[in-house]
Amino acid sequence: VFRAKTLLGVLGALLTMAAAPLDLLGNPRAKNGLTYYPGLQTAAGKVVLGNIVKLTLKTDTGEAYLGYGYLKGVWLWRDEPYIRVQFLAPSSADLPEGAIAFTNPFAGDRPELMVTNKIGDMHLSQLIGPVFVADSPLSSQFFQENVPKGADEFECTRHLDVAVQRVQPLDDAFRLTPLVQPFELKDLRAISGDEQPRSPDQKAALPSAAPLAAPLAAAAPAGMTPAVSTSKAPAAAPSASAAAPGASAAVAAAPVSAAKRVPSHTPYTGPPLREQIQVPFEPSRPIFDAPPLLQVTRRGSWAAPMYIRAPEDVGALRSLLASSFLMDESTINLAYRSGQRLAPLRSIEELKAFAIKHDEWAVEVVVFGPVPFSMPARMLSALLSVATLAMAMRFVVGHPWLEQIPSSAASTLALLPVIWLLYGATCAQVSLTEEYAVNASVRNHFAAVGTGGGLAFLATLSILGPDVLALASYLLLTPFRATPSQSFQTALMRWGIGLHLLLDVPVIAAIQLIRARLDAEWDDAAWITFVLAAANLCINLPWHVCKLLQGATASVPS
Repeated sequence: VFRAKTLLGVLGALLTMAAAPLDLLGNPRAKNGLTYYPGLQTAAGKVVLGNIVKLTLKTDTGEAYLGYGYLKGVWLWRDEPYIRVQFLAPSSADLPEGAIAFTNPFAGDRPELMVTNKIGDMHLSQLIGPVFVADSPLSSQFFQENVPKGADEFECTRHLDVAVQRVQPLDDAFRLTPLVQPFELKDLRAISGDEQPRSPDQKAALPSAAPLAAPLAAAAPAGMTPAVSTSKAPAAAPSASAAAPGASAAVAAAPVSAAKRVPSHTPYTGPPLREQIQVPFEPSRPIFDAPPLLQVTRRGSWAAPMYIRAPEDVGALRSLLASSFLMDESTINLAYRSGQRLAPLRSIEELKAFAIKHDEWAVEVVVFGPVPFSMPARMLSALLSVATLAMAMRFVVGHPWLEQIPSSAASTLALLPVIWLLYGATCAQVSLTEEYAVNASVRNHFAAVGTGGGLAFLATLSILGPDVLALASYLLLTPFRATPSQSFQTALMRWGIGLHLLLDVPVIAAIQLIRARLDAEWDDAAWITFVLAAANLCINLPWHVCKLLQGATASVPS
């Protein structure tokens, strides 16, 4: 029977909402790309921030029921209205399975709502209207001047820990979670209209708007606007907040009318609610103790921005971004967007001050530097180099043409593979030694893993040439945040140019001279070797020269 009544109530609320559309009220405030409103108009009356509201919700199984919550915010996102509430749970055993509730009914004069730590966002269409809380030590934190006299009544004197079904009494020190975008009491009362409070007792319990400006003006320096932060309050709730989807956490209770609405507790006479969640400006103490959130992009990249929390200093930030964008830390330059221009980033404190001054949710940081390691180009270069080396070694050692030339010439050609392999090993030994000396991340990595593992594999692959060494070092070291430096890559390009003079040029010359001397026809091995050596000389050589010049002209930030 209770569920049937609840379903009928939900259907009636939906029909009422369809007949009377919701309208946003008050002067909006824009922040972080969203437009916030202090209130709205529903079929059940005006709803204002700080109200306890009735909602239409569904369980995880899709069963509809009535729920309640403390209205924390109203905003527009992509031209669609949304709200945020802190859910209140009833004391009832008749709610659908999956709804948040205390299963032991409370035998009181009015239905009871319990404060929970569940927060939910939902579409504005799920809001029905305001209800009245007549008995609660948190009355000073509610705004109820706009609640009509015919609204449902509840009492709220306990807190519910949903996970363990444990309740505890509330007192004046308990604080609800702060509003998403606070408004002055005069703005809320302007939406409420000229209606009188519901009773003299309620009027005494409501916060006054008069003392709001005086403490803030006294604390702020001349010409300075007081800063507001909803993240710091004098007292916190006894339990940590737990986020939950709006459609899976809510409550339902049957309203009971009463002839007289008089709070049974002594009204709270402390500072007004708006003053409690406001932090005056104090130059000696930063309002934002936490590092700012950064929206990081690389200049010239089409990739989506990366969001990170700023570390303690710029050096740590540069190191983090170097490993994230696979760039050389020594060539990275950082800037943050200030309006239409980019300002050089010198310190994290500068970002904190900028975020507080302009009320930025995330500061945009742009990374400048040489183009990071191009994986497809490097792989093609390494494959072409290895194929050329393999076919060249096969030609100079076992091709049939060599049997028809003088033995001295054949012996000389047979020495070329040894020279090529020794050249690759020397390249690896010199380049890795210099990189170990100048790159702290590589040095720390090898100190941790020893001389085996990746270092032994690098030494084995190094005999195949500088292109293979550049690719292998990147693939083996970057996952361990030991990205090879730009100077290491530049040095390998220099060694690569030298290998063209020792490999491609001699092989092309030998094939042409032997073929001309013997007047022989092209065979598959000679033709493939000649084509690969020519392609390596015409493709990889310009690539190496280009990367060498790019690394030589890379600017190092001051």
